[in-house]
Formats: sequence, C-alpha cells, structure tokens
Amino acid sequence: MVEITSDQELKAALKQQNPHRQRAIAALFTNQVNNLIQDSRLTKALETALDDQAGEQERQDAYRMARSIATENYTACGQDVDWKRQAEHFVAAACVNALAQEKTEYQDRAWKAAIHARMADNCRQLSGDDDADSNLAARQYQAAAAFLAS
Repeated sequence: MVEITSDQELKAALKQQNPHRQRAIAALFTNQVNNLIQDSRLTKALETALDDQAGEQERQDAYRMARSIATENYTACGQDVDWKRQAEHFVAAACVNALAQEKTEYQDRAWKAAIHARMADNCRQLSGDDDADSNLAARQYQAAAAFLAS
C-alpha cells in the first residue's frame, strides 16, 4: 500500500490519477466533511458525486446545484461571517470539483476538493465547534492511500 504523509506526496499521487479516479477521490474528500452540510440539496448533490453509477445528466444537475449553493453561501470580505454557512460554501465548492465534467477547467480536481474540504473544516473550528481530534489532512492522506491501494 502507498503511504502518504505530506501534502507533496498527496498532490503527486493525485496528479497520477485519471480524471475518473480524480473525480472519485474528490467525492471521497468532500464526503469527509459532509457533517457540515445544512442544505439537503447539497446532501443530494454529494450523494450523486459518490454514486459511480450516476448518469452524466444527473451529475450535471448535481453540479449546477452544488455550484449554486457555493455561490449562495459565499461571504464577501468585510462582512460579518457566519462560519457555519461559510463552511458549507467550501463543502459545496469541493463538491463542484467532484461533479465537474472531465473535460473542463477542473484539472487537479481531487487536490482542489481536498483544500476546499480543509477550508470547510477550518470554518467549522472558527464557528466554535472545535474538535481537538480533527486532523483532516492526515485523514485525507489515509483515505487517499486506501483508495489508491484498491
């Protein structure tokens, strides 16, 4: 089994994956922060991202929904921040990477989903919902290594 212990190793391993596997890993990373989802539409979009049997039209509908939610939940600079809503913005942005068509500007989709998931987790911590045991990067390393070994 591949051992991944740093962001450099994770990024290198992800770059070697074909677009289909990148999409699957992006969905896996997004799912790691699914507890931050408040909107049932985003839950449905994530379920579609995780469903390897989902059709292209279903994926595109889910992509549009996730993108819409990411836009709705974006907090402009200088405004009071609702950290839970901002966390959901980043979950939605990660989901967008998992659902984007393979021939788009979404290269490195798994890496971008990993970073968005980490940003969501940071927002969760800023909201006061601090879990001292949360090391999302390490959990991503483990999840990616297990996925790549399968």
